[in-house]
Amino acid sequence: VRELYKRSYKTLFASTVIVVGTMVLARIFGLWKYRVLTSYYTGAERDLFFAAFRIPDLVFDVLILGSLSACYIPIISKIQAEDGEDVRRVHSFTLTLIVLFLLTWAVIVGVIFPLRYGLFQLVVPGFSPENQRLAADLSMYVLLLQVPLLIVGNVYASYMQSRKQFLIPGLAQIA
Repeated sequence: VRELYKRSYKTLFASTVIVVGTMVLARIFGLWKYRVLTSYYTGAERDLFFAAFRIPDLVFDVLILGSLSACYIPIISKIQAEDGEDVRRVHSFTLTLIVLFLLTWAVIVGVIFPLRYGLFQLVVPGFSPENQRLAADLSMYVLLLQVPLLIVGNVYASYMQSRKQFLIPGLAQIA
């Protein structure tokens, strides 16, 4: 396992094979997950599940996927090129970035939380008021519990990708 963790892929072809292979595996497992959901839950329960993930997914996509890779990987690559493996500088930048993303997440939660019921009237207008409230509450649990872990995990996955280590971050998508 340690060898897989430390392995760096130098060629574009090897990196592409790892990234595409793990992405395909993640999609296959995702389809299997949805198949299991559809077989065990009723249509209304399934709809609540998918509705509850709309806002957390949007926050995650904008906050992490939209900005993290665009800013973190080039900066950390520049630091590594300038200073070699200056671990203190890399870790300092990484921890600062995590704190900034968590503070941004806290502000977003602070804005969304009091507005959640009105927001879910717009997000799922076809639901009954009771189901809108339930979806809003479930969404807040997901937003509070899942997104901070995804922030930290994606920062460290980006760090590994900046070091040309693609297997572990790729396998993390599958889980």
